[in-house]
Amino acid sequence: MATDWSLLDKDVIKGGTSVQGTTHAVSGFAGGLWVATWSRMAVGPWNELVSGTSLPGLHVLSDRDALLFAAVAAGWAIASDLDTPRSKATRVWGRLSATLTWPLRKVVKHRKQTHYLVLSSLAMAGLVLLAGMYPLAAALVVAWVTGLALTGLDDVLPGDTSHPGTNLTLSAIAGALAYHFSWYPWWMPLAAAVGVAVHIIGDSLTTAKAPRIGGGRWGLGLFSNGTRGESIVFVLLCGAIGYWFVYSIGAAASPLRQLFIS
Repeated sequence: MATDWSLLDKDVIKGGTSVQGTTHAVSGFAGGLWVATWSRMAVGPWNELVSGTSLPGLHVLSDRDALLFAAVAAGWAIASDLDTPRSKATRVWGRLSATLTWPLRKVVKHRKQTHYLVLSSLAMAGLVLLAGMYPLAAALVVAWVTGLALTGLDDVLPGDTSHPGTNLTLSAIAGALAYHFSWYPWWMPLAAAVGVAVHIIGDSLTTAKAPRIGGGRWGLGLFSNGTRGESIVFVLLCGAIGYWFVYSIGAAASPLRQLFIS
């Protein structure tokens, strides 16, 4: 039976690509890279602390895993906006993803339940952890976060990775490979929590701020979406990513490190 590609029409959901979605994704990448690189410094002290106890030791993230961690965090950094039909997260696979996430939008309001800093971060981490117990669910999570990352970072990636058809194809390949090779690293829940937390912290910087569970909002209210203030934040985030990449990601960045440090 022929595939109904109308379900993947990029323009089914009206509203242009928002800078805010890209800023969320880039901030998620920056936050993920920061957590991944600084976590290396905590491995040694932790392993010394738990030596001789029943507590598990930790492994240092490789350069590859540090970059993957950052990319996964970038994907989850736009997931909180699944509660609005015009967000990048909802439009990942066009009408298909909009339909799949429709029940969520019937239950929650935009920037409400999915934007509680601690609760939302822990809830997402818990769901990702639970999915890891079932191979098919784990593969679907990998496919989904691949789609989120490709969409969120589309403005800074080559090609049109946000096109629903292209995105779905690449996401399906990622999910299939993850299922075949049983790839679901232990850090997936942590990356999910980091991405969601960075998203909500980013919202707290805007004039809309972030919601409190008991009502009201918190945040600095420094700028509105799509304004010069957000552009400045975006540039600073890109600079932070460059800094952490050059100075922190070992062999993967050694040519760049030599260029800037020598």
